[in-house]
Amino acid sequence: MNRESSEINHESSNSKNGTWARCIGCGCTDSMACVGGCHWLAVDYNAGRGVCSECEVLLQQFHVDELRAVVASCKFGAYTFAVQEGHGGIHLQASYVDRDIVTGKPETQFTRKWLLSPAMTRSEVVQTCFKLVMTSMEHRAREGFTYRGKRVFGPHFDVEALWQICADRRYDARPRDGGQS
Repeated sequence: MNRESSEINHESSNSKNGTWARCIGCGCTDSMACVGGCHWLAVDYNAGRGVCSECEVLLQQFHVDELRAVVASCKFGAYTFAVQEGHGGIHLQASYVDRDIVTGKPETQFTRKWLLSPAMTRSEVVQTCFKLVMTSMEHRAREGFTYRGKRVFGPHFDVEALWQICADRRYDARPRDGGQS
């Protein structure tokens, strides 16, 4: 992009198929660059928007908006997906209503948070949404499965208590000869 030449820089635009982008900060385009020149730090010609090198402070918001657009296309049952900023990064989390395993009352449940990189491809974001669902379903199965009335595979056990079981060598295993004797 170079405002002085007022020509489209074909290396940074997608003019072959007639699409163009405008900077979300200053409004510059491929044919009308910032005074002194600029280049795309991130651009989505399909959406017609990007962030130029003079508006770098908006780069994080651009990536969050892109991630939200991809995640908005993902659906699973009554799950609601959300992209949030905070705690040093961009996170994906879902919520759904289900009975609390202790009280039995319907309550909003939240999945774990999944860190999203601004460099993720659309496919990686969609796959992360799917992994969120798969992990959540495993979590729910672990909470719901009981043996003699106890949630023996529950997902909320203290790691130190699990470590102690290992340290005490409390295993339930066949003899090393494969149970042939």
